[in-house]
Amino acid sequence: MKASTGEPVWYPSESTGPFAIVAALALERDILTAAVRPLDLDIYCSGPGPVRAAAIASRAIDAGAKALMSWGLAGGLSAVASPGSVALPKRLLENGAAYEADDAWHRRLAGWLGNDFEVYADPLVSVDAVVTTPEAKASLAEQTGAAVVDMESASIAAVAARAAVPFVALRVVADGFDDALPDNVAQLVTVDGRTRWAGLIGVVASPRRARALATLAQRSNHARRTLRAVAAKLGEAQR
Repeated sequence: MKASTGEPVWYPSESTGPFAIVAALALERDILTAAVRPLDLDIYCSGPGPVRAAAIASRAIDAGAKALMSWGLAGGLSAVASPGSVALPKRLLENGAAYEADDAWHRRLAGWLGNDFEVYADPLVSVDAVVTTPEAKASLAEQTGAAVVDMESASIAAVAARAAVPFVALRVVADGFDDALPDNVAQLVTVDGRTRWAGLIGVVASPRRARALATLAQRSNHARRTLRAVAAKLGEAQR
């Protein structure tokens, strides 16, 4: 998959073999699947959380993947990472460990996307639970220096590091550093990454939670539109 310059965009190099993309949510996977032809890549849905993401990434490596990408949505921890911006972190952090994105691959993706989107290379930190309050986001940013948070990317990066294969994370920011999420937001997603509509009952029953959900919905809709646009842009590299 090449840009119009003839340089590889999706892959780290011309010689990279089968390639796997891991998304936590089914909607993230489906957005990408709709925009690109499968060719020599596999798109997995792991479900939320670092354990599931690492397990799927390891399965992809065992199946022959020669490069890994983390794809989907993320949360903002600083004003740099505003909702709808594109996070392409150079460094990924988790539990005191740090992992680096493949430099050449990162550079090509940043160049390919940078003319159409706000692309930031600030660090991303992965945690094992959703960060729901502005205060918790500010504390995490201060502790780690990260601008973006998710639950999966660093664990996928760790699998890539152990397998000595290239890795990048490509995420779109859904909620800003000053956005509060419903405190039961994790209940809105099933373990396999699908939307759990029954979980909305506990949200809409509370006016405070309903207001938070409305804000989250607005942010998420904006982020999903950007994610679709990013997927479409990457799809151009196949033509």
